[in-house]
Amino acid sequence: MSQPLWTDVLQATGAIGALIISTVGFAVLIYQVRQLERSIRGNVNESLYNQNLEFLRVLTNNPDLRPYFYENRDVTVEDPKYYQVMSLAEILASFLELIALQKSDIPKHVWVHWLSYIQDMYRSSPVLRQHFRDNKSWYSRDILTLLDNSVASDLHALATN
Repeated sequence: MSQPLWTDVLQATGAIGALIISTVGFAVLIYQVRQLERSIRGNVNESLYNQNLEFLRVLTNNPDLRPYFYENRDVTVEDPKYYQVMSLAEILASFLELIALQKSDIPKHVWVHWLSYIQDMYRSSPVLRQHFRDNKSWYSRDILTLLDNSVASDLHALATN
């Protein structure tokens, strides 16, 4: 049996080295993708919280509007606050839709709380419900399905009590 040529040994060593480098590179790539995913989720959560704070800031600056969104107070066209309340309902509806659209980027343990928020806001605000009813075509299936499920669970609760 003849000894392998030094070029054969060098080629084999190079192939093994390339395999090791590729494996390490792939592991680093997986790590970077996971870090990017965490970063995206963090940015989504921060954005949602900031937008929620903006909505709360409006209510803090206009406390007379809060009952329309938290205490089931309805508004009529004759009410001097009608356009302000309905505009804020549109802002809130858009925010709730954004939450629904971001579901895949929100950790499951956090999503359940956002879902409760969406459903509670919908249940406690006749103006928000009216806005969604009157402008259904403006909104994605994502938010409308969540709201339909909320209504269905409310009807089920009423029927079983």
